[in-house]
Amino acid sequence: LILLAALIWSSINEPEIAFYIIKTNKAYPEYVNARGESAIILAFQNIEQTPDMEVIISMLLETKQVNVSTPDRDNNTCLIYACKDKKFQEIALLLLDYGNTNPEHVDNFSNTALMYACNNSMTEVASKIIQTGQSNPSHVNNVGLTALIISIVFNLSNIAIEILNTGNASPGHIDSDQHSTALIYACSKNMSDVALAILNTGEANPDVVDKREFTALMYSIKNNMINVIPVLLQTNNSNPTLKNSKGDSAFTIA
Repeated sequence: LILLAALIWSSINEPEIAFYIIKTNKAYPEYVNARGESAIILAFQNIEQTPDMEVIISMLLETKQVNVSTPDRDNNTCLIYACKDKKFQEIALLLLDYGNTNPEHVDNFSNTALMYACNNSMTEVASKIIQTGQSNPSHVNNVGLTALIISIVFNLSNIAIEILNTGNASPGHIDSDQHSTALIYACSKNMSDVALAILNTGEANPDVVDKREFTALMYSIKNNMINVIPVLLQTNNSNPTLKNSKGDSAFTIA
């Protein structure tokens, strides 16, 4: 425990001492302090202030004795810390290779690691999280977004399709801010491959109207999505006669 205390203190104040302690193979990195914090969690908490923390985290992972799944007092796991900033992408990949990262965990903002990875365009990390089979893709955060919607907002087509392929993406979910579905977002951003993948799930509702009073069909016509328009028209729930407050329908937009 004395070594653990020294490791925790030195990780923050004297990284060189931490390097030495870890190399002794007697650092007991799996132990936690009275507040339930391990050395690796403290390293993540101080990673912004101390550049050497990335090296310390890598060394701790190499011991194969660290617990990376338990959240800290702020409800963050190691993976969530790593996914909050794109510059820590390599650390996030190391964590995922290490395993048992608790990727489905939800933090105090009701975000998962996958949501943060998508928000920061960390495509390789997001893909690896999805491949764990524990990415919790249907989860809805505090502002009403799912990982699928976030991936579309940030133009991550391949990730959006990977999320859809999990079969648990909730493509019909309507967000609470823009009153949009994943299909509306995909059509508004001219992402034909994603829109078609969403329609293939059979769970989309094409007649949902967003805050701008546009439907997915209206956006697809506006963006000349020639592969998506006929599929939308063939669905039983896509009404081309719906009008927005200006009196425009899909027909008049065309």
